Amino acid sequence: MRKIALAAGIIASLGILGACSQGKSNDMKDMDHSPMKMEGMEHSSKDMKDMDHDKMKDHESHSNVVSLNNSTGVNEVKVPAELKSNKKDEVVYTVRAQKGKTEIFDGVQTNTYGYNGSFLGPMIRLEKGETVKIRTINELDENTTFHWHGLKVSGEKDGGPQSILKPGEEKTLEFKVNQEAATLWFHPHPHGKTAEQVYNGLAGLVYIEDDHSKSLGLPNDYGKNDFPLIFQDRIFDDKKQLNYSATMNTDGTIGDTY
Repeated sequence: MRKIALAAGIIASLGILGACSQGKSNDMKDMDHSPMKMEGMEHSSKDMKDMDHDKMKDHESHSNVVSLNNSTGVNEVKVPAELKSNKKDEVVYTVRAQKGKTEIFDGVQTNTYGYNGSFLGPMIRLEKGETVKIRTINELDENTTFHWHGLKVSGEKDGGPQSILKPGEEKTLEFKVNQEAATLWFHPHPHGKTAEQVYNGLAGLVYIEDDHSKSLGLPNDYGKNDFPLIFQDRIFDDKKQLNYSATMNTDGTIGDTY
């Protein structure tokens, strides 16, 4: 089973995903893969302020653990869809950064970001030795980039802050997969906006396979016995909306609901 733990604006995947440092935004590390329904939880503006000034201060010391509210009820695990190649004779993928609405709380539409959908993104499967083309398209109303976290590619293809795509722009990158089996992820990396865009939902998975991983006899029926578990926490305002600017903490943004 592949696991990705994403909490407190901090994302880690199987211990191999670290933070991309990004100065002021403190580079996020948070992610979520299943629009889980959280019923009966209210978060007033006062609650958020209390969280910011009291619990966040404890968090900064790294010595106190902030208790989280449990989501109630039984929720179906949502498995990220596996992105299919656009062509049969070559490996070509299309990834779109989009905005949308997601029902995280019953009956409430929360404004979110996603790749090829309203929230989070798909899983892209790559194989060592193959040549891959990925068409990236920015359908947001703000600048973004497509950063391939942990993927061994050249700097001009890595989607760092210098590789901005303005709204409506697109770019196709081509590279050869030159690394062993791994579980990676992709996310935006615009200067000063990385954490907020990930907080709103921009994050997807990359699976790399090689001959060795295939020979191990590990479960490989994606979505049935091979699936990612993604955990994250968030703070929602009194309208059940995400508001990163109201909860941002320079030492790592944490939430009170997961």
